[in-house]
This record gives sequence, structure tokens and C-alpha cells, in this order.
Amino acid sequence: MPADDNRPEMAKLVAAPTFTPKGLFPRQIVSAYDPAQWEEFIQEWTQGLRTQYKQVQKFSGPGDKGRDVVGFLTEPVSSSVWDNYQCKRYGQPLRPNDILVELGKLCYYTFNGDYTVPRKYRFVAPHDVGPKLRNLLLKPDELRQELINQWPSQCEESITDTQKIPLEGALLAHVKAFDFTIVGYSPLVEVIEQHMKSGFWATRFGQAPATRPAFPAVPLELAPHEARYVDQLLKAYSEAEGRQIRDLAELEAIPKYHEHLKRSRQCFFQAESLDRFSRDNYPPGEFEKVKRQVFDGVIDTVEKDHAHGFERVCATTECAAGLVLGNTELASYAEVGDRKGVCHHLANEDKVKWVKE
Repeated sequence: MPADDNRPEMAKLVAAPTFTPKGLFPRQIVSAYDPAQWEEFIQEWTQGLRTQYKQVQKFSGPGDKGRDVVGFLTEPVSSSVWDNYQCKRYGQPLRPNDILVELGKLCYYTFNGDYTVPRKYRFVAPHDVGPKLRNLLLKPDELRQELINQWPSQCEESITDTQKIPLEGALLAHVKAFDFTIVGYSPLVEVIEQHMKSGFWATRFGQAPATRPAFPAVPLELAPHEARYVDQLLKAYSEAEGRQIRDLAELEAIPKYHEHLKRSRQCFFQAESLDRFSRDNYPPGEFEKVKRQVFDGVIDTVEKDHAHGFERVCATTECAAGLVLGNTELASYAEVGDRKGVCHHLANEDKVKWVKE
């Protein structure tokens, strides 16, 4: 069920979005928007993508035929390739049954020729999508079959108010041939990150996005608080070489590992600077959220069998580099180096180990 009215006091707070209420941050605020506010926010975000779209239009409302916010790539818009952003303001992550009628409209109105098939069709929701829908969106053929299976209950009487739309004949053939790879979702963290770069951010939230300072230079000498993760790396290098490498002086004679240690230290201090930035700008615990997400994302890689510890280090940091963070104010600031650096912070705390003991 939509959660449009279950937080009336918060709705009052954000009805005129000209300031950020003390103690609240953009992700919290937009998650409390009512459907109209959510669509306005998404329209601003889409208009901010000026490098992609020549024109953005909001179609939402009666007669929108399954289109909410549309970005046109060229002019005139009547013949333009276009993208659709379908706004779904629910109080929980989206489930398959929350979106099937929208896919039914997409198929029905493209079948009728009311509009062309968009280049991409993205759901945008303040709580993103749940695991079942996320998995379906990754498997277009299964998504199509789910739509076909659920059409009688979810779509037949809901696409229009004037008639039933049974799935049969040419319409069924259209659905079976439809390219469902165009369907996906835009994570809230990406929407907020891109909205920050638009001209609407300061007006909506009454603040400029926090600017992260330049990364500090890495000290030439090892700092005392680096001892454990550096020791772990030396053990990983030793296992790979088949002989003990006791200290940094010995490591200098092996350029491969010497350069890897320099990069690892850079990432460690980069992640440390993200921690300081978090403490200066956001509520306590945001960097811990990043660490937990990186740990959850890499631990299976850590625990796999590897030929040696150095291989485990490289596989783990490569895995971390590809992680998409969410549920933290730092998600839009955390770069590849930060995510790799967090792996060394975890090693520094013995939460991951490169060499089995």
C-alpha cells in the first residue's frame, strides 16, 4: 500500500523545500516526500542531466499512460528517442506487484502506438527496490513471464478506467517480443549524487553539498596506527614469494610488492580522510556504515580459496572497487580508493586476514 499520509508532520516539514531541517539529511528528507513532491524532485534531477536531455517533461497525472517524468534526447521531441522515469512513492522497497501494472501500461500503449518504446524505463523510489524485484530486473525473460502470469490480476482491469484489457492475440505477441532489458531502476544514492550537481540543489535543501577536501599526502614514515595492516601485507607478500619478508627494507628489493604497498597506504589514508570528512559533516556512524557494507561485500571473496595471501588481497580490493554503496550519506563521496582503503582498515582491525593462521 502507498504510504502517502502516514507521516503528516514530516510532510509539513518538506512541503516548502527551502531549507534542511536540523538533524535531517537529504536522503531522509526525500524519503518522506508525498507523491507530488517526489515527482517534482525527480523532475529536477532529470532536468539536471543536461548533458543527456534536450528537454524534460512531467506527464504524471490522469491520462499519463504510464509516463511520469520523460527526458527527450533530441529536438523536436515528437520524433525524439526518450527515457521514462516512473516515480513510485511507497513506504517500503518496491515489490513486483507494485510495478507490474506500469509495465502493462508500457506494453499496451506502445502496442497501440500512443508512444514509441523508450530507450530506457527506470523506476525511481525513495526506498529503492526489494530483493525479489531487483532479481527480476536482472532477468528480463523472467520479468516478462511474471507480467504475463500476473496480467489477469494486476493489469487487465487497471490499465484504463474504461475497459478491460485482456492479454491475448496481437497484444500477447507484442508482450512476448517486448525488450524488457530496457526496464530497471535508479538507486536513490545515484539520484541524490546527481541532483547535487544540478542547479536545484541549493534551492531545495537550502545548503550547498559538502565539499570533500583534497586527499592528504601519505607520510613517508609508517605511522604507529598502520602497524597491523602493513604486517598483514608483509605476510601476504611472504606467502606469495615462499620466503619471509621481515620489513620494508627487504620489500624495497621487490618492486612489485613495494609499489603495491605504496598504493595500499595511499588508499588507507584516503579512507581515513573520508572518516574525518564524515565526522566533520555528518552524524556519527556514517563511516562505520561504509565499513560494514564493504565487509559484507568482500567477506565471501576473502574466505574463498586462493593460491596465496597476495592473491587474496588483490581479489578482495578488486571486489571492493566494484561495490555500490547505499544507506549512508557518504555513498556519493566514496571513491574507488576509499573502498579499497576500507579493506586495509578492516585488516588493521583483524576483521579480515590475508593469510590463514
